[in-house]
Amino acid sequence: MKKLQNQEGVAPIVLVIVLAIIASTGYGAYQSFHQKSASLPTIPLVKPLKEPLEINFTETGNILNWDSRSESYTENWTLLYEKPGNPAISVKLVFNEASFCDLGEGRQICDKNKLNNGDRAKVEGNRNNEEVVVINLTRL
Repeated sequence: MKKLQNQEGVAPIVLVIVLAIIASTGYGAYQSFHQKSASLPTIPLVKPLKEPLEINFTETGNILNWDSRSESYTENWTLLYEKPGNPAISVKLVFNEASFCDLGEGRQICDKNKLNNGDRAKVEGNRNNEEVVVINLTRL
């Protein structure tokens, strides 16, 4: 048998061929995955409103994120207000992408982190049972 005269040159050529095969296989798999994932429906992070909500709730009171049962602050905000004969009515406030707040800096999309426990506020929104979707909240 004849010996290969340039055995050192064979290994790099084989390595290049193997890498080219792996790269082409990987790229084909990437394209296949990308085509499949591009056809999947996207899920929105925030459900868009179909139509603007009507204001059927307007009350002035104090906004709170204090839960007296657990004696701790929560992520949930409520409006505590009163009417003749009912001294302490509370309703849960729900904020979405269409909720606006005027906290003294002009009307902006609500940032619950800027609300203060106990602030006096006027809330306008759409009431559904024990919840009000906030349309406008104005700090007084």
